[in-house]
Amino acid sequence: MVELKSAGNENEDEGFSELSAKVAGQVQNAHNRGIVGIFPFRASSSRSSTGLITVAHDSAKIWRMDEIENRSVNIVEKHVLGEWRMATQSCDATPDGKNILVLGIDCILKEIVLSEEGPQMLKHDFGYGETVHVKISSNGKNYLTASFSGNLTEIDTDGKISRQTPLQNAKHASCIACSPNNQYIAVAMVEGTVNIFHAESFTLQNTFEVHSMKIRTVAFTLDNANFLTGSDDKTIKMHSIHGSGDKPAGVIRMYCGNRDPVTCVMIDERSNGYRFASSNMAAQIYLWHLEMQTPIQSVPVVHTCPINSIVFTPRGRHLLSVGDDKSIVCYSIPTSEDALSSKEPTPEPEDIELEPEPDYLEMNMEQQEVVQEESQMIGYSDQPAEGSFQEPELRMRQYQADISQYMESQYPDQSTYQDSDMSMNPETRAENIDQVEDGDENSGQGLEVNMEEVKN
Repeated sequence: MVELKSAGNENEDEGFSELSAKVAGQVQNAHNRGIVGIFPFRASSSRSSTGLITVAHDSAKIWRMDEIENRSVNIVEKHVLGEWRMATQSCDATPDGKNILVLGIDCILKEIVLSEEGPQMLKHDFGYGETVHVKISSNGKNYLTASFSGNLTEIDTDGKISRQTPLQNAKHASCIACSPNNQYIAVAMVEGTVNIFHAESFTLQNTFEVHSMKIRTVAFTLDNANFLTGSDDKTIKMHSIHGSGDKPAGVIRMYCGNRDPVTCVMIDERSNGYRFASSNMAAQIYLWHLEMQTPIQSVPVVHTCPINSIVFTPRGRHLLSVGDDKSIVCYSIPTSEDALSSKEPTPEPEDIELEPEPDYLEMNMEQQEVVQEESQMIGYSDQPAEGSFQEPELRMRQYQADISQYMESQYPDQSTYQDSDMSMNPETRAENIDQVEDGDENSGQGLEVNMEEVKN
C-alpha cells in the first residue's frame, strides 16, 4: 500500500510567498522499484482531476490526482497496467494516455493499449540491440527508436518497421525528441552532439556539436525553430535549427545555475512556451524563462535520489517529478494569473468540448488484475533468492518451499488447490511454474538441465 501525503498549508509557515513553488502532494513507495517516467492526461470526469501514468522498472500504473484547497492534491492509485521483471531503459506515452511504450533492457518493446475492455499489453521483439530508446512521434502515429545496427528506425502502430535511415554512432544515442509540429527529429549523443533529421524525408539535416559531455535530455520549443539540451556538463543550451538573419544555426543562449548534471528539461505549454523546468542529479528542480540565463525560481528539494522525469500538468498549475527513490512528488507552481492577482486569479478558459470517451480512471479492470495475479506465481525481488548460492539439492528444496508458501498464502483452504499443480511431482511442478513465470513455452528446457544436475 502506497503512503500518501498531502502538503496542505504546511509550506505557508516556512516563509513561502503566494508566488513561490510549494509541495502540493507526495506519494512515497509508489512502485517497488525506481520510477523512470510520468505522463499526465486530462481526466474526462472532472476539470479538477488529472490522470497520471507512471512507468517504473517493475510495472506501469495509472493514478488519479484531484486538486483540493490551496492547490494541494490527493494522488490515488487506480490500476496496475502491467508488470515485468526486466528493468526499463526508456518509456513514453501519448498525451491522452491511451498508448504507453515501455522498452526494457532486454530490448523488448512493450506496448500497453487502454481500451474499454481494459489494458492490453503487446510485445514487439525486433532483435537484441535493435530498439534502444523509444519516442512516440508528435502525431501519435509512429514510434521512433535507435538501433545498435546503426539506424534510426520508425515503427508503425502495428509493430512493423516502416522506415529506416543510417545513424552514425547509433550505439552512442542517449535520447530522442520530436518537434511539436512533427517536422524534426532530434537524436542526442553521449559525446555531446545532436543530429537533426527531417521527419518527412527521414534524412539527416544538420549535426550540432553543443556540449562537452553526455546529453541527457532534448526539448523543442513550441515555435519548432529552436531546441533545448541538458547535459552532464551542468549546462542547458538553446539552439537555433536554421538561424535568423545574419546569425547562423547553433547555440543562441546558455543557461547556468545547475551544480550537477542536468537530467530533464520540460517546456510549459500553458506559458506559451516561455517557461521551462529542469532537474538534475542532486534532485534539484529550477524554473526558467527562455529569455533569462539564470533560474527565476527554485523548487523545494524532496527527492532523495536523482530525478528521472519532470512534467507540467495540462492546466499548468502543477509540476510533477519522479525518480529512483520510488516517489511521486507534485509541486504547486505560480501561473500568469497568479502574477496578475494573487487573491482572485483570472478564470481559465474553458476546454474545448470533445466527444465523450471512456474514463480510464473509473473503469473496472478486475479482469486484468486477475490475469496479473495468475502470472505472478513467484514474486520478484531485487535481492538474490535465499539459498541461491547453495548446493543444487538444497536450492531445489528451498525453491519448492517457496512455491508451497505462496500457494498456502493464496489458498488458505487446501481443498481449493489439492487437485491443482501442487499434486504433481516436484520435477513436473517446478517445470510448470518456470513456464508460467517466464512466459516461454521452451523455458522448461533450462530447468530440466538443472534437474539432471540435482540427480547426479
